Amino acid sequence: MSTTTPADRDIVVVGAGVIGLTTALILTQRDPSIASRIHLIAQHFPGDHSIHYTSPWAGANFSSVAGADDNAIRWDRLTYQKLCEMAADDKISKEAGIRFIPGREVWDEDVLPDMVKMESWSKYVLDYKLIPKNELPEGTAFGITFRSLVINPAIYLPYLLSRLTSLGVTTSRATLPSITAPFTLYPATKVVINCTGVSAQTLKGVEDKKSYPTRGQVVMARAPNVWETVSRHRKDSITYIIPRPYSNGTVTLGGYMQKRVFTPDTFASETASILQRTTDLLPALKTLPDESKNRGVDVLRECAGLRPSREGGARVEKERIREGWLVHNYGAGGTGYQAGWGMSMEAAELVLAILGEKSKL
Repeated sequence: MSTTTPADRDIVVVGAGVIGLTTALILTQRDPSIASRIHLIAQHFPGDHSIHYTSPWAGANFSSVAGADDNAIRWDRLTYQKLCEMAADDKISKEAGIRFIPGREVWDEDVLPDMVKMESWSKYVLDYKLIPKNELPEGTAFGITFRSLVINPAIYLPYLLSRLTSLGVTTSRATLPSITAPFTLYPATKVVINCTGVSAQTLKGVEDKKSYPTRGQVVMARAPNVWETVSRHRKDSITYIIPRPYSNGTVTLGGYMQKRVFTPDTFASETASILQRTTDLLPALKTLPDESKNRGVDVLRECAGLRPSREGGARVEKERIREGWLVHNYGAGGTGYQAGWGMSMEAAELVLAILGEKSKL
């Protein structure tokens, strides 16, 4: 492990959500010696709970919620391929909290999926199949089954951070006054990687007017008899059931996508709506394996989080400023886990090009 101090390092990553951690890890995979050049600064780290630290509360699965533009399709494909590699390795699967799982999604007639995206999925998503029309739930017009992946953020985020610190990446907890502050705090800094999520809207030096939060509320419940992800897309809502691997049967039930809503509160009315919609979609949620009769869902807790959304999609690009270079990697919305490796691969390429390194990614 390197003995250099943060002041000696020339790469600063700002943000320790799934995007910041993944970007830093990809850089270390380029060459483990790069770890001695990286310092990670964040207001929140794995294990923290805050409305502004969304990664721990994400459904963290691979689904169709990402956009259908060229960037989103490419990032999804790259991430799916990487996550499949991890899930296929028994040791990494357990250490990182990631597993394969059957996936099923259906759409109402007035909110059909983008067929360009579905065509893309058919070429790389494992076990991709159309659901025959006579097997679709009442009121739906299109559906697919496929091999999805699920991640347990409570395992995955600490796994990423421990990988980084074991290689020699240093960390510090701080609330920066601006995205350019690291250039003053650490004079050796050449590149600041901006993985600030929702904060990109207000952080001085970024103040991206295209960024906005999308509030979500979810219900964490116990349902060890459920082992598939199920989603139904309606014009005014999305309903989803996402098991968490290696969690003793915990599932995430959702959801809400409330644009430009900041409140950290959870609401009983929203919980009631989530429970009604998810049990209509999958009645097995109401029955535990050791019980013969239906009952209420075994609710563990209710949570709210702010997805880091952005008009036009995520921002992955470099920017030359007076102090040095910024590489932006934020705005994934609700797709940080399913697009994060693809986004971060491209952000890492930008960093390496700035530093004059030949990429081996």
